[in-house]
Amino acid sequence: MSRLTMLIDELTHATQQLQQMSLSDDWTLAERLQKRRAALLEQIGELAHTRTISDAQAAQLQTIRALDAQIKSRACARLQTFGDALAQLRTGSPPAPQSANRMRAAYSGR
Repeated sequence: MSRLTMLIDELTHATQQLQQMSLSDDWTLAERLQKRRAALLEQIGELAHTRTISDAQAAQLQTIRALDAQIKSRACARLQTFGDALAQLRTGSPPAPQSANRMRAAYSGR
């Protein structure tokens, strides 16, 4: 097994763990995993410049990108929830639903 394949396998495993952490809202551990993933990505990038990536490796990296998108979406939704909760604490009333904001923006010409 090549070094590049081993690194991609490690990245796949770390990304799957990150997905589990995002589902359980364990963002502290997710942050640690992101640091590990960043190091793996850097090493993969260095090796990818000198080696040809196989179709299987490219497919595995594409799967990682798809998982990343799901994780990012979950994190953004969580941030939105926290932001709404903070806004409610400040104003004492719940924020307007997203759909109402979008409708207002569409009809106000913004």
